[in-house]
Amino acid sequence: MIRQDLATTSFRFLLFWAMLLSLSFLLFIFLHECAHGLGSKLEGISVSTGFNRVGDVGKRASDPTSGQITSFPASQLQAVLRVPC
Repeated sequence: MIRQDLATTSFRFLLFWAMLLSLSFLLFIFLHECAHGLGSKLEGISVSTGFNRVGDVGKRASDPTSGQITSFPASQLQAVLRVPC
């Protein structure tokens, strides 16, 4: 009986630990990405999340508005990569 209680307690502790670790990992990923956005905002770089493009299932690379998704001016590329273009 004691061994079964110990096993149950150990399993619950490991389950709690795994859930806590997963949640903290997701929290820090979110904060990390927020810091990227804040850094870009402070440097004046426009960053698009692409959320306004969600749902464009039939969009092709040849469409006139598709260039807005993939085009990236050289000045912004230079600022992001920190290399001369």
